[in-house]
Amino acid sequence: NKGDNYMNQNCYKLFNFLFTEDKYKELTYGAKLLFALLVDKEEQTRNRETKHFYYKRIDMKKDLKCSKGFIETRINELKKCALIEDVRVNYKTQDFDSNEISITYNKLSEEPYMPIPKVLLTDDKYKSLNRLSIVMYAYFRYEFQNNLKTSNNEFIDEDNNVFCIVYHETLKSALNISLPTLHTAKAKLINMNLISQKRLSIGKPLYTYVYDPD
Repeated sequence: NKGDNYMNQNCYKLFNFLFTEDKYKELTYGAKLLFALLVDKEEQTRNRETKHFYYKRIDMKKDLKCSKGFIETRINELKKCALIEDVRVNYKTQDFDSNEISITYNKLSEEPYMPIPKVLLTDDKYKSLNRLSIVMYAYFRYEFQNNLKTSNNEFIDEDNNVFCIVYHETLKSALNISLPTLHTAKAKLINMNLISQKRLSIGKPLYTYVYDPD
């Protein structure tokens, strides 16, 4: 099952506590996404002898398709919330690729997370997706997967298809975004056939159907 595969090594981990604990709610979605990449890099180097690991700024820029300024701002957000430590090895050369990074949140192995399929960041097919769309997809997909696992018929439509309901106000609050920004990001997911939505009647909530990437 491709969905199960994404729950393991082929996904980044977007941790739930970043959206539920007051201490982290003001983090931008970009910082939360970067934290997912940092945790992944830390896990890839788990057998190292030091607490810290290296993740070059140039590689962060490439992986997130963003500027150096974006990376530095998001790093500072994570440091302010005491989620990471980031120590420059050589101040004189200003070598941004020599930073030693440590994850300082100590309970990650116990924390639930929303999987982000890595293919969304690595496959050119999805290059039109922005960072917000990717985080939003993870949010939708997590709710959808939870409904797949339940026997509650409340989330099965007349065609026997599972759906989820995520209200716009919930997304706005969780991602710290405006309604127009939300609609733009969601439209990208619809255009890429990653989600579809329908409303049964006026006043009823939107049913969201979530699909795995190719």
